[in-house]
Amino acid sequence: PRPMSCPAHGVALASWTTRTRTVVHMVPARRIVRNYTIYRAWCPLCGKYHESEVPGVMPYFAFTNDLISQVLVDHFQAGIPLGTLARRAGVKKAALKKVAHRVAALLEGGVPRLVEEFRAALNKHAGETPWSCDGKNGYAWGFFTADVSVYRLRGTRASTVPAEIFGDGAHSGVLGVDRYSAYNCSWKGRIQYCLEHFKRNVRDLLEAEPKNAEYQKHIPRFLELLASAMTLRNRKRGREYDDESLAIRDELLAIAKGPVEDGKLKGYFDLMVRKRERFFQWVCHPEIEAENNLAERRLRPLVIARKVCFGSQSEKGLRTRE
Repeated sequence: PRPMSCPAHGVALASWTTRTRTVVHMVPARRIVRNYTIYRAWCPLCGKYHESEVPGVMPYFAFTNDLISQVLVDHFQAGIPLGTLARRAGVKKAALKKVAHRVAALLEGGVPRLVEEFRAALNKHAGETPWSCDGKNGYAWGFFTADVSVYRLRGTRASTVPAEIFGDGAHSGVLGVDRYSAYNCSWKGRIQYCLEHFKRNVRDLLEAEPKNAEYQKHIPRFLELLASAMTLRNRKRGREYDDESLAIRDELLAIAKGPVEDGKLKGYFDLMVRKRERFFQWVCHPEIEAENNLAERRLRPLVIARKVCFGSQSEKGLRTRE
């Protein structure tokens, strides 16, 4: 309503003007129950009964497609507990579980196509995080491109899991990973080690021994170069990218090849020199990411869900989440 008088002095207001103010409202979801009349008739030729369809509802489902999709996204993507979603929708939690299992069975046929698209991509990533099932330790594996996410929830961290996704044929493209050996054993193509993981390892040395003179001499500039490498594709284009990427690579290798007495630091530097092809796939190739952040972001919903539900409660639930 329009204020008619001054709240401080009580006098009538004058010289009216207007302005526009934009605010954002939230419309809460409402549970709507509808009854539909189903027409059913018999065909004298085929001897079968045929019924009219309910719009927006799959056969033999009691929930509409929009309710199902909202619940599945909220639970599996946002990590909201299924019990909370059941109370919000005014349905039983067991009913939503059955819906999730049925939808998973419908979607399972599309997984091989996703795996094919992953294998064909130029730039791909992989990662894993702990995920238990019925109290038993296991792992959630993720294989990602810009447009595809493939998950494998298994009770092992062995290389047989990524080998299943990578396939037996020729491996094309560049795989971005941390330095876990399971990928080295199962991937036959080019690998890009995550510079962020490597940067974190080296930084931990300096934080553990900040007064170490050798650390103080080499590590700060080394970390600065790693950070520049990971942001380069967002800062430079074309020839400028090529020139700066080569300069960063050469300076990193110069530091790594320098005389170092500390065993821990020398181990990291020697690793970069020995595996230089796995650290510098991004050089002159801006489409190749120098870090594995894509996999970290795609696995984050699983990490959040793990803190809420402590993993899957059954093998069937494990397959449904996968």
